[in-house]
Amino acid sequence: MDTPPSSLRDLVNMAMDRHGFRYLTDLERLAEHDGVPILHTTLASIRKGTYRSRPTEKTLRTLAHLAGVEYSVARRAAGMPDEGLPVADEVALVENVNLLTKAERHAHLMALRASAAARLRIVELEAEVAELRAKLEANQPTQGETGEVAMDPAALDRLAEYVEPSDDSSAVTGSPDSG
Repeated sequence: MDTPPSSLRDLVNMAMDRHGFRYLTDLERLAEHDGVPILHTTLASIRKGTYRSRPTEKTLRTLAHLAGVEYSVARRAAGMPDEGLPVADEVALVENVNLLTKAERHAHLMALRASAAARLRIVELEAEVAELRAKLEANQPTQGETGEVAMDPAALDRLAEYVEPSDDSSAVTGSPDSG
């Protein structure tokens, strides 16, 4: 695969192709042998598009190892931003940060927690959009919570306007009208 993987499913398929495997259990055994275990049921749900969990660092590192790509490539395939510096290191670089009062530090931490929670929800919504797109492309009906068939392609495009990935981590849209 010359193009970088754009989904976790792509990573699993790359790993299968790279090692010439037909069965996910073969990939599971290789991962165990290499000291980066992953269950074939996890691989199967990723491959089928039914993986609902947010991938852990361990899962992403395992998929990167098996597919022969850098960890940062696996993070991007999972819809996560590049790592950069840990937040604690970045804060330590802010000049005079230690002059903040306890109340000011608390306010900043609360804002950071709220921002991180919002980013997590955006990542989850982006994954849902990608999953719905894949199902629509495969002509598989998608079921809404009440059992009705949900999301025609035009509605999906409108939804994507809210959650399309952005290189600018400060840009979060609330609605098309707010732009």
